[in-house]
Amino acid sequence: MQIDLIVGDLMPIDGKGMSGTWRVAYELMKHLSAVDFNIISFQGKNLKLGRFISRAVNKHIMHPKVVKTTCGRNLKHIISQYLSYLLHHIDCRNAIITCHDLALLKNCSIFNQVQARFDYKAMRKAAKIIAGSAFTKQEIVENLDIPGEQIEVIYNGIDRSMFYPMKSEVSWERLTLCGLLDNALTDRILLYVGSEHPRKNILTVLRAFKVVYERLHDVFFLKIGRPQNPNTRRDMLRLIKEWNLAERVMIIDYVQDEILNLIYNISSVFVFPSEYEGFGLPVLEAMASGLPVIASNTSALPEVIGDAGMLLDPHDIDGFADGIISILCDSALRQQMVQRGINQARRFDWNISAKKLLKSYEEVCANM
Repeated sequence: MQIDLIVGDLMPIDGKGMSGTWRVAYELMKHLSAVDFNIISFQGKNLKLGRFISRAVNKHIMHPKVVKTTCGRNLKHIISQYLSYLLHHIDCRNAIITCHDLALLKNCSIFNQVQARFDYKAMRKAAKIIAGSAFTKQEIVENLDIPGEQIEVIYNGIDRSMFYPMKSEVSWERLTLCGLLDNALTDRILLYVGSEHPRKNILTVLRAFKVVYERLHDVFFLKIGRPQNPNTRRDMLRLIKEWNLAERVMIIDYVQDEILNLIYNISSVFVFPSEYEGFGLPVLEAMASGLPVIASNTSALPEVIGDAGMLLDPHDIDGFADGIISILCDSALRQQMVQRGINQARRFDWNISAKKLLKSYEEVCANM
């Protein structure tokens, strides 16, 4: 079977900084070795027509032209809702699209929401929509008036050869050798992995950390991930300086997956107060690595975490602080959460997801 995989500009070109969207596509390709994927990428052209006009020409003229001239009669799989505008311009009878979330309808300016709604409504033209969670499926049905029968839920998985529990002393030794962290750091680490987009609500983590530090002192906050929002980064740095936490906080924009697993294993608690997630890969990675999770009780996070973590209102700063302290100070609770998290993570398997995706491919192909 041959599939034209339409990735737009979502495939990393520098070999690092793999986005969640590309990670999902990459893992599914890796687990579908019997499928011949033809990757069709597109980097927008600098047309010197101004940002707005250049973007519109790239989206609605240049990119569709590339897809039309490159794709054959094969089934087409568009890997993200961000590329749904293509469905306004191409033959959709043999097209599948993956929708990870509808965040642009919730957390952007009115202009961007209107534009996103126009793009997203094109998904109804696809032969099938793949949703990353039951929550996202319901979002599509309710917001875009697309029938549920057109949507297949296929969960993301976890690479257990990459994310797994290790002895903390082994993790520290390897991190010290690569010069990232000093094993002289004996404080308990609160970890957050992700961007600083406003919906990620990272300032709640920082405010909760301040409360925890004032009560326990021997704690350290480590944030992994590029900003994606310079305003939030400025707010973070301002608060860190204002609260005299500079020696208690470290921000690292990027680490390789091998290093990320080590960091999960030296940390004491994973904090993720996001307001909106279509799935939430970092919480799955944390659970698979044996790290207790405290997260929001919103969107798809309860679906992914189940009863394995603490789920709270994303703006309950005191609740997050109390939960963190409970995990740090109650070894029995911590161990229970570690084991529940590992068990919960086993429910998400790339092999199972790949088999479901292959079945969807075959169903669409049978009707072409």
